[in-house]
Amino acid sequence: MQQNLPRNNQGQFMKGYHYSLITEFKKGIKYSEEQRENFRKMYTGIANPFYGKKHTEESKINMRNSAIGRTFSAETREKLSISKKGENNPFFGMAHTKESIEKRNRQRMENGWFKNPEEHKKKIRENARINPNFGTKGKKMPLEVNIKNSARRQNISIHEWKGFKETLNSRIRKSLEFRQWRVNIFQRDNYTCQECYAKSGNGHTVILRAHHIKKFSKYPELRFDIYNGITLCTQCHDKTIGKEEQFEIQFSTKIKEISISNQI
Repeated sequence: MQQNLPRNNQGQFMKGYHYSLITEFKKGIKYSEEQRENFRKMYTGIANPFYGKKHTEESKINMRNSAIGRTFSAETREKLSISKKGENNPFFGMAHTKESIEKRNRQRMENGWFKNPEEHKKKIRENARINPNFGTKGKKMPLEVNIKNSARRQNISIHEWKGFKETLNSRIRKSLEFRQWRVNIFQRDNYTCQECYAKSGNGHTVILRAHHIKKFSKYPELRFDIYNGITLCTQCHDKTIGKEEQFEIQFSTKIKEISISNQI
């Protein structure tokens, strides 16, 4: 009977047809929750005939190919979503260990996920500039997502979370002293990018950044030093991300030249 079952263009068995008379007779039967629980126990742990075994690479490929083109109804998708949300998720309240994160990253490297990370970051930044709705920028996240992110930043579980806490970095950047430092940098550089010399005017807007020549995180004593800041446009600032030390001498030299010219 199995040989006569119709298949689609991809060689997959079509929905509504069955392998045997037994499954044909069972079509439409609904089991009680108790019966379902018994079925689950019959195939859980050691009782599962596949317990302790692993799929071969060939079987993995076959399973992957068989899932191509498969679609679920809206009702089924909703049920799957609910079954993995909140406390129903087996990973609820847990966090990946450092070892598991490193293992995952190694596997992604082997699979070619991070062949060109700088190019990937550049594409993300370009998309964010072109499309204001790209990613999460400007979007209001649900409260449960904000709580989860807050707990992660505080390095605690969701059950230990007691409220939102602003980071020291965020408090400093919102302080009056930091804002005044930023204004001083822009005024000294005449609101002009010191790399490409772009400037707003004639209906053209240039977004400027007050860039720390020596990194904000590594040199806390220089965070408000006017000689440790330089004006850059968004495009030029993006080029320095992750390469701050490579630009230190170049930017420091420019600031010295600007200071000398302002004194004359």
